[in-house]
Parts: sequence; C-alpha cells; structure tokens
Amino acid sequence: MYFRPRHRRGAYPLAQEHALPQGVRILLAAGALLFAAYLLWTLLLRMLGISGGLERAGALLTVESRGVVSVTIDDKQQRAENGMMLFTGESLTTGPGAHASLQFFDGSRMRLDGGTEVAIVESARGRSASRVMVKLRQGTLWAMIPTRSGFSGSIVRTVAAPAISFALSPGTEALLSSSSLAVFSDEGEGIEVSLDGRDEIIVSEGQQWALPAANADVGNDLYNYRAPLDAVTARAPFVLESRQQLLPRAAKAASSGKLADDEFLTLAAPINGAVLTESTLNVHGTVGAGVTSVLVNGYPAVVDGTKGTFAQQLSPPDVQGEFEVRVQALDVSRNILADVRRMIKRAPRGPLPAPKIAVPATSGQTYRTYAEELVIRGESPAGARGIMVNDYKLQLFDPSKGEWSYVASLRLRNMLPGANVYDVVALDDSGKKSVAARITIIQGEGPEGVVTTDWPQSSLSPVAAGAFQNNAPLMPGSLGVTAPTAGTIHAETGTGFLIEGITSSNTVSIWVNDYKLQLYKPGKTTWNYIADAALNNLKKGKNVYTIITRNAENQILDKMTYTVDYQPAAR
Repeated sequence: MYFRPRHRRGAYPLAQEHALPQGVRILLAAGALLFAAYLLWTLLLRMLGISGGLERAGALLTVESRGVVSVTIDDKQQRAENGMMLFTGESLTTGPGAHASLQFFDGSRMRLDGGTEVAIVESARGRSASRVMVKLRQGTLWAMIPTRSGFSGSIVRTVAAPAISFALSPGTEALLSSSSLAVFSDEGEGIEVSLDGRDEIIVSEGQQWALPAANADVGNDLYNYRAPLDAVTARAPFVLESRQQLLPRAAKAASSGKLADDEFLTLAAPINGAVLTESTLNVHGTVGAGVTSVLVNGYPAVVDGTKGTFAQQLSPPDVQGEFEVRVQALDVSRNILADVRRMIKRAPRGPLPAPKIAVPATSGQTYRTYAEELVIRGESPAGARGIMVNDYKLQLFDPSKGEWSYVASLRLRNMLPGANVYDVVALDDSGKKSVAARITIIQGEGPEGVVTTDWPQSSLSPVAAGAFQNNAPLMPGSLGVTAPTAGTIHAETGTGFLIEGITSSNTVSIWVNDYKLQLYKPGKTTWNYIADAALNNLKKGKNVYTIITRNAENQILDKMTYTVDYQPAAR
C-alpha cells in the first residue's frame, strides 16, 4: 500500500478562527466561574439556615407548670421543656388547661391558651428586613408586639389561621383565633385582616372583629363584623393572666393602689367606694415620667404627655352591686409600671320613663278609626330591654333601634268594636316596669282621627232641618235594640258600651240623635253604635238615644228611643 503525499495548491488554516476576540472570551469565562461560585454559596447558606441575607432565628419557649405541652421537631412529637428553642418548620401544642409562650428575636411575645396549636412558618432576621410568621392551626393566641425592636430595618409579623391572615404592627396587644380578633392596643392604624377572596380590612385599637358561625354567608364587606371592644373580652381571664405572666410589673405597687411618691400614676377619680348614679363613669388622673400609655379596664385611655394627664370614660355593666375599675400605667415596652384598682357601687335604679306613643295619636289621646287593623308605634326610653302593650310583650322589639310597634286588629281580637284602651310600658333588664303610656282607640262609628272630649254632640254629623221627610213610620216594628240590653231601657256603670240592633232589609240609612252611622251598608239587617263618655255622647244620668231608619227616598221606615241610665262606678 502506497502513501502519497497530499498536495494543495495554496495555504489554508488547520481550524476556523474564533469570531470573538480573546479578551471577551476571558471575561465570559470569568463570569461563568463567578456564577457557579454564587450557586455554590447560595446552596451552602441554605444548608446553614441562612437565605437571602436573612439569618434563621429561634423562638424561646416557656412552659407553664399545669397541663401537657408538646413540640413537634423533625416530624416527631415530644414533651416540651422550658428554654427550648423552636425554629422554622417546628410546632407547639398545648393540651386542655395548659399554657405556654414563645418569645421571638424581636421581643414579640405570644401566649397559647389551652387546646391551641401553632407552627413557626418563618423566623428570620436581617440587616434591612426581618420576618416572623406563625400559623395558628387551632385555638386562641395572645400576642404582644413591642414598640421598639432594636432592629434598624423593617419587620413583618404575621399570624396566619386557616383562610385568614393577621398582619401585626408595633405596639400591638391583641387576642386572636381562627375566626376572631380583639385589639387592646396598637400604635399604627390597626391590624390588617385578610380573608380569602375579599378585600383587606383594618381593625383598630379598642375594636373587635368576629366572623359569624360556620356555614353562614359571610358576604363581601368584612367591616360588618367589626364592633367596639366589649368588657367581657377586655376582662377575659386568659387576657388578664397573659398580661400578668408576660408584662413585668413594677415592684413598688402598694396594696393601697398608689405608688410611693406618686411616681408613675395618681388616680384622681373615681374614689374607692364611690356611688355611680349615671350610665357612664369618668376616670382621670396624672402620670409620671416613663409612662407612655394607660389602660382602664383593658381600654386605652387618652394620655396627654405634655400635661402628664390621662382620661377615659367607661360604660360599666348595667347590673346592681359593685364593679371594679382597674388602671394600669405602661412604659414604652408595654411593661406595667403601676396597677391601681377601685371598687365602685351602682346606685339603685328608679323606674324607666314611660315610652312615647307617636302613631296614630300621641300618649293620652283618643283616636277613632273605621279600619279593622292599624299600627300603634312610638319610641322606647333609654335602657329599655322590652316593651309590653297591655299584657303582651312585643317579640320583635330591638332595644338598639329605640322604637317599637304594635298591630291592633279585629281579626287578632286585640281590638274590638268600640273603645279599646292600650297601656304601653317599658321593661328594664331586671323586668321592672316603667310608668304606662296610654292611648284609646275607638273602632267604629264617627269621624276618622283624633277625638277631642269637648265636642258638642250635635257637631258629629248635623242634619239640616227639613232635609228628610217626617212621615209616620212605614214599617213599624222593623227596628229594635238587641244589646247591651234588649228593648228600650239599659243601666250602665262602665265608661262606654256598644248599642247593637236589627232593622229591615229595605233600610238605606240609620240615624242616632241626628248622627248617620257611617259604617252601615244599605240592606244590612244589623247595626251598632258606640256610646262612650270620652266621646261626650254618654253623660251621667239619663241619656236618650233617638234611632231612625230611612229608605232610599229618605222616608222613615221605623223610629224608636233607647234610654240609658248612666251611673259611672266610683274610682
């Protein structure tokens, strides 16, 4: 086999030259090495618990002596011990009646009520930003966020429950559950509440918020469930105990409720044993150096730092006996510097004022109507917890609205033809009745509207002289009285009665003492007429009622007199 040398006609390179200059290629190679180093460094930081400039920080666990408290670390549950540090991904559970607390790197403190489970989602600190996030799986949590954290950067603090998230701001003291929030104090605008699929809302200092019962339609406006902080929540044993456990108290507090030399707090009013005669109580006094906030029965008071004064108005529970007023002075870190208590007595309550009647007439008036049903309504006095009309307690009365209504009806038989008296009383929370307001409703004959007692009888419906024929009765014996006493004579001792009778089917109109019965319909064979002292058609002694029936030609069909001896019973 022969090898022949390869011949070429001209010079050519062994390989194609690179398109990029050598300097650029060196820079690209250096960049690739730096990127690889960055990836390795990031991996190392994650392995050490350090990520994105944030350093992993644990939470200090404090276990109280009662009940069972457990922790879950690396998916293994074990009994909790005092002084343990819990980190991201680890959880804490308290059994029935047990309590435990966590203190985070920024000074935030959280105390768990019995039957509560939380997990630390994130606890990391950095130079420019830090984060604390706790998941509240079940139960109730008390949280206290310090005013100052000692960190120059921002800190995001979040408590997340199923479907709800709470963003906590500095100076917050709050009680949280998976469906409620109570804010005792907050230095900012309040706690931001986020619910899946709805706009965020703010719950501020002195407010509480709670979702309705499970399976209820929540709606889109979460502000509908926000309300002022009530005394029951503010004085809840778990809240008071949490403050005692986690907010250090000044050792100088004396049993008299006054600190030596009035160093931190002086309570000017109320004095111990004072008697409260009104619905509200004014609490005020002075504060010393170092006091930044004051709580009165758990409510934040208005503090004037320039003048060194504080004031708060309380609405104590509306019950008899004594109640406690507790005033606490706190420093910038929410430490309790002074704790002053006073026992206040409530004066015995008098009866409520009478309700007001506004429709169809006012209290004390008489109203006449043809209607078979009408509504009586008016206003309720402050403090009323119920309204009674005669012997019936209104079922739909709402004390918060300050108004009431009652349906009087022939069908319901709480209104009858004739005079009906309605006495309206208010009930306080102990069931004591107020003075009664009265209205009289006359159902039947007469002009519609308010009745005055000074009407002359002839003004009801006068008949012009000569308007009708004055003939002899065409159908004598067709007219008669059947009640209250059949015949032509009756004796009466009450305030009024109904005259009832019969007539011919040819009757078109019926007249009693020149008054035309307004409700009588032509052809009807029965009729009635109200005689009542309030209408001035019934007076003491002898009363004669002349009754005439007429046909379509205004001719007299029959005529009779009915005599009533009225002797009202002495009262």
